[in-house]
This record gives sequence, C-alpha cells and structure tokens, in this order.
Amino acid sequence: MNNERFIFIPEVTSTNDYLNFFIRERKSKGFNTQEFTIVHTDRQTAGRGQQGNTWESNPKENILASFYLNPSISPRKQFYINIFFALSVRKMISKYVYSAKIKWPNDIYIDQKKIAGILVEHNIQGSMISQTIAGVGINLNQTSFSKLLPNPTSIKLESGHENGRITLLKELDTIARTYYELLNNEQYEQLLKEYYWHLFRMNETHGFIVHGEEVEAKVIGLDEYGQLLLMEKDGKKHVCGFKEVQWIL
Repeated sequence: MNNERFIFIPEVTSTNDYLNFFIRERKSKGFNTQEFTIVHTDRQTAGRGQQGNTWESNPKENILASFYLNPSISPRKQFYINIFFALSVRKMISKYVYSAKIKWPNDIYIDQKKIAGILVEHNIQGSMISQTIAGVGINLNQTSFSKLLPNPTSIKLESGHENGRITLLKELDTIARTYYELLNNEQYEQLLKEYYWHLFRMNETHGFIVHGEEVEAKVIGLDEYGQLLLMEKDGKKHVCGFKEVQWIL
C-alpha cells in the first residue's frame, strides 16, 4: 500500500501498542503523526480486546489494524468516538454480510456470532482528549477457530467468499473518514440515532446477568456517559457499565 498513512508490520504484540509507540517516538523527534495513520499486521502476539480479554486471530487471514485519531472532543463525550468507529466497522462489514449489528459497547455481531471486536483507547490532557487509538480485529477469511471462543464467525464463513485484507482496510478507512466528519461537526444526535438503529437486541427482551443476577430485560438505549440502559417488563431499569452486564446468548 503506497501511502505514508498505512504502516505495515508483519508481526507485533498489538497494533494499538505499536501505534502508540510510533506516535511517541515521532513526537520525541519533533514530528507530529498524521491523523488517520493506520498500523496493520499479519499477526498479533498479544492482541487485546475489551475488559482485558485477548483477541485470537490466525496469521494473514484477518484484518488487524489500529487508527490514530485526534478528535476535538471532551472526555464526557468520549463514547461518541466508540460510536463513530463501531458504525464505520459495521458499515464496511455490511457490504459483504447481511444483518451486521453492533453489540454494546462496540463488538460487531452477525445474528449471535461475533465477527469483529473494537478497542478504543484515549489519552486525556486537561479538559480534552489529546489522542485516540482505535483498534479493530475483523474476522475476514478465517474458517477454523479455537474451541475456547464461544461464538466466532467470519466474512468468509457468512458469505462463502474470500476477500483481500488490504481492499477491505481501504474501504474501512474511507467509511471511517465520513463518520469522523460527523463526529468533528458534533452531529451527535445523528450518530446516536444510527447507532440505535443497528444496536444488537435494541427493544428486544432477552436474558442478561446484571450485577450477578439473571434478569429478562430489553436494551432501551444509552445514558449520557455511554452506559447501557436495560428495562425489565415491570419497568425496572438498570444502568450498566462495561463490566456490570453479561449477555445471555
């Protein structure tokens, strides 16, 4: 890929970690890093997911990439960065696979199977976010997964077709730039509306484990901090942070 924004490293611990190192190294030498610089790799040796989970991926079969962003946004609005990026990944995948949904906070699911995971990490200085690294792992051409993974799938398994990793990464880059413009123009309502439209189990009653207790509830949206809002049939509401809810699939 002949573009200085795209950095290919055959093997890294994680693309998020490498991109963070790359940005710091350039800064120490007096250089800024171009926004939407992307690190991508064939293989991660210590890929990370939400809540400290690992991300498993066969070498050279999937998209493993991280994007550098520098949004002008306050920390209290930081979940909109997750929203814009999850919408971008979902839209790219939906070009190849029908019914892609965003499972809060930002996994991508096909029916009840996970096809992509996102990890967004911020640096905050003062009252603003100074740097964001948005990492994504997309199961592309992999068809055999570890039995320890509960519900994986891939674009190839769902569509029956193999696709080029670079082609789809370029598509994601283009789509993400469009959503990023909405973010920078503070089109939060529009982003949230689309996020809700594609949110997994939105307004559907299912089983959840909330603070260790199993409940039947439906997703009704997010609060102002990006926490998940659930409501039981009797009207009882739950506000859930990342580690406070489990989905019963």
